[in-house]
Amino acid sequence: MRKFLVYYAHPMYLYGKAQEDRDIEMLEQMGFIVMNPADPDYATEAELRGNRMQYFLTLVERCDGLAFRGTPEGLITCGVAEEIKTAQNLGRPVIELPSMVKRRTLNIPDTLEYLHQVGER
Repeated sequence: MRKFLVYYAHPMYLYGKAQEDRDIEMLEQMGFIVMNPADPDYATEAELRGNRMQYFLTLVERCDGLAFRGTPEGLITCGVAEEIKTAQNLGRPVIELPSMVKRRTLNIPDTLEYLHQVGER
């Protein structure tokens, strides 16, 4: 059975950082082969070709899907947005990696209050 090749789109400030390592490890544990644009071989090839963004978009086209991470504030940088748009235009699945789960998680009383406010309880 062939493994699913996923392009890992993420802001450049995460290149070489612990978050990048954690994301790649998680994707690999899920059974994906990860194409990381931060890999030095891709960076070198992008420099040789001159148009970095266009080169990375051709990498997206070679993948079966795309996983992305936004900024801690939930924003999506322009390069990552272009990569997402390319994958979507090709009909590839796009998944967002989880962010700030602990900060966004409601406890039971807050969940009940929220449900009450939106008319569910």
